Amino acid sequence: MSYFYLLLIWYISAIYLKKHNKIKLNNIRILSNVKREVVVATHADDESIGMYKYIKDHYKNIELIYMQSYGSNTNKENKKIRDKELDLMIKHLRIKLYTYSEINDNYFNSIDRIFIPSPFDWHNEHIETIEKILKLINDKVEIICYQETTPIPDKIIEYIYPINRNEVNNKYTIIKKIYKSQFKLPWERFKYIDISHGNKNEYASEVFFSSTKANIEQMLSFRDNNVNSFINLKNMLNNLIHIRNEVNKLYYEFSKYNN
Repeated sequence: MSYFYLLLIWYISAIYLKKHNKIKLNNIRILSNVKREVVVATHADDESIGMYKYIKDHYKNIELIYMQSYGSNTNKENKKIRDKELDLMIKHLRIKLYTYSEINDNYFNSIDRIFIPSPFDWHNEHIETIEKILKLINDKVEIICYQETTPIPDKIIEYIYPINRNEVNNKYTIIKKIYKSQFKLPWERFKYIDISHGNKNEYASEVFFSSTKANIEQMLSFRDNNVNSFINLKNMLNNLIHIRNEVNKLYYEFSKYNN
């Protein structure tokens, strides 16, 4: 399948999903910032895929914890390149950076909100990140989950952060310029995912949901019991409609499991 054909499919799918958006707009709020916020990124670029615009707008209150995961390519040269690219993005976003190895238990005592990947994800390294962070944070910290490669189920999307046409194009122009080593990633697909979360009022959106430690732990337990279904989502990434439907089905099953 040619890349041009994929671009056409993603465009059509984004327009379809946007038009038939199942998100109830009356229940959706625009995400606003709080005093001290921490974003947790498993890989360099996760923070930008999921919430570049939000971070860019609220950089004064945001710190980033980098888990230093590198996927399947763990050679020294790749690690060096990926870390250097993240440093460039940090300078661009003007936020503070800490690696996971640099933080201690007390670090989390004074934060107001933490952003972590959504548990509805195919990537095991994202899940490992969630598990590590849950062990460190207390019950008073507000937990917000952000979207990466896998859609957040429609029914639990609670917050959006709007992006206009110029902003979404600029977002991915910057990402491609800084994360040059990831040139094989289909950045246009991520852009159309943002657009697919638009609505009659917004061209595109970054999307989020809030949760508790207990609820996320239940989601992780459900994922463990259905791990093959989640891993199989990786095979659907290029089909924006199909993967959205499958994630929504998994959430329906989770709702029954949770009850």
